[in-house]
Formats: sequence, C-alpha cells, structure tokens
Amino acid sequence: MWNSQHQLAEHYRLIIPELRGHGDSPLSTDISIRAFVTDILEVLDFLEIEKVHVCGLSLGGIVAQELYLRRPSLVNSLIICNSLSYAPFWLRGIVLYLGASSVMNRTNEENTKLFAAKCIYNQKDLALMRRAEETFFINKITYISSSKSSLSRNYLPFLPFFKIPVLVVGSDQDKVTPVYCAYQTHVLLPNSELFILRKCGHLSNIEKKEEFNNKVLSFLQNVRTA
Repeated sequence: MWNSQHQLAEHYRLIIPELRGHGDSPLSTDISIRAFVTDILEVLDFLEIEKVHVCGLSLGGIVAQELYLRRPSLVNSLIICNSLSYAPFWLRGIVLYLGASSVMNRTNEENTKLFAAKCIYNQKDLALMRRAEETFFINKITYISSSKSSLSRNYLPFLPFFKIPVLVVGSDQDKVTPVYCAYQTHVLLPNSELFILRKCGHLSNIEKKEEFNNKVLSFLQNVRTA
C-alpha cells in the first residue's frame, strides 16, 4: 500500500509495519486498535526508536491517534489521512451490519475489485485501478474485526489536547471516509493543518501520490524548522 511513498526514504527512515491479520501476517485472536498499537510500540522499542512522525491512512489514521494517546512522548507529529476520529451511529450500522455481511458473501476476488473501485475516483485510469487492486488482500475476519474496533473509537474529546503538529489529509471524492470527517478532525485539533486533495478517492497516497508526497515532505520540514 505504501510503495508510492518509498521515495520518502531519501529524507527519512521509513518503518512500514504490517498490522496483524493483514497481508501475509498471521491471523490473530485479537484484531483490535489496541492490539495494533501494542505491536507497533513493541517494534519501535525493539528498534530503540525514541521519536517518530506517524502517518496513517484510513484504519491507520485511527491507529495513529490511539498511538499518540498511549505514548505521547514518542510522537513528534501526526499525519492523519482519509480517516476519522469518530463514526456516528448510522455509519457504524451500515459498515458493521450491511458491509460485513456483504464481505462474507463475496469471494476474495470480488471483494478486491469492489474495494478498489470504491477507493479510486479516476476509474478510467486502468493502470491506477490495477495498482489499487494489488493493494487489497481482504481477510474477511480481519476486515470485520478491524471495522468493529475502529468504529467503536471516539477521539473527539481528546483532540483539543493534542500538543503536537498534525496534518489532516482528506479527499473530496472519498466514498469511504467522506471529506467532512477530515474537517471534523481538523476543527478540534489546535495545531493542525488541513489539506484536501481534489478529484481524488480514498487511497490518496496512491491516486495523487506526487501531491501527497510533496505535502508530507513540506509538512515535516515545517515541523523540523519549528
């Protein structure tokens, strides 16, 4: 998913963990936001890393917020992309009841194509669509468990107390986390910057990779200067 950001390694050390139950990592009995954060903290402790900039997209944006709350002294800045800080009840119902049952009833190939189509705005770009499809490997159990855990979180009461710089990235054509989610998070964060990508879907780091990378680099440079 983050192949388009590998060029950022020219400026920063990149650590791109694969969350438990995702990709080739083994399925766990505990698929939850808390477990994801515990795993990441153990990786960083093992690598003896004391300070990080944390970038997360979608589910990763929720993990990023949880990570800061768990260990604020570790985080220099946050980049929250195409994510949310709170899911209203109606959205939880749609995802958990309608979405979950649909995922279970489809084949993995059908899920992959459907998710890619839902996450990309410019579907006429066949190369981009193939790239999006390569990104998705949907483990059905992981998807449902991750959705339940992430949609049960509410970070809105905590956002005004975040003391670090935050870049909030959204897309005007995002069908997964609508752009109002980015505005909602940004308004409550005292030290945040909002960046909205135009004619872009949920996978902003893939569909608008150059704009995405340039913005991330400029944001981090400003953080370093400050």
